[in-house]
Amino acid sequence: MSVVGPISAATEGDAIDGNRRLVQFHKSIMRIVIMDKLAKLSLFERVYNWIGSDSTDGVDALIKTFYQFAGSIENHPNSLQSVRFGNQEPGKAGGGVTMEMLVLDDRNVLAILFVNISKWPDSHEKNEMKNIALGFLKRLLSSFNSMFT
Repeated sequence: MSVVGPISAATEGDAIDGNRRLVQFHKSIMRIVIMDKLAKLSLFERVYNWIGSDSTDGVDALIKTFYQFAGSIENHPNSLQSVRFGNQEPGKAGGGVTMEMLVLDDRNVLAILFVNISKWPDSHEKNEMKNIALGFLKRLLSSFNSMFT
């Protein structure tokens, strides 16, 4: 039997920071898409805080276009990992939204996450937030594959 001592202030602080980042990540989710890899058609979609039309067709077309563009400049038609785009006006307070589309590629499906990275912490924590997002996509793909393949 082992005895666990009291939680140190550093450990407690790390746990609070981790929870804060998870909350920030969840608040930044705009749209989640599971897409057939070959046909590039949505199999599942959940909209949280989307700017513009909720049309699945429009998002499918957007994703197909990014894949075609990435394939044409990199000679790898299925090698898209992320796309960043935004609506920022220089010199304006709160200058708009910077959104990132993160893609995780699996055997038959793509997991795509649109996140508002304007809601993420300062630059030194953005990599940590991106790792949280990629971990979320991995768990999403794993769950989807275990249920449907």
